[in-house]
Amino acid sequence: MMWLKGCPKCHGDLYESRDHYGRYVTCLQCGHHLSDFEEITLGIGLTAGPRVGTFGEATPDLVASAS
Repeated sequence: MMWLKGCPKCHGDLYESRDHYGRYVTCLQCGHHLSDFEEITLGIGLTAGPRVGTFGEATPDLVASAS
């Protein structure tokens, strides 16, 4: 998935990717990796993957990052 002009650092385009460590969002222009806080602030952290359980309950990784 891509978000146009969503980078908080340079206002470049963000893209979502995944590797063996998990999901991450990076800026295509400057290479900035969004933190969990930045993803949630921009509304990106709500989109997909392992962060939300089957019925919408927060998984331990989201709870730990919010604390």
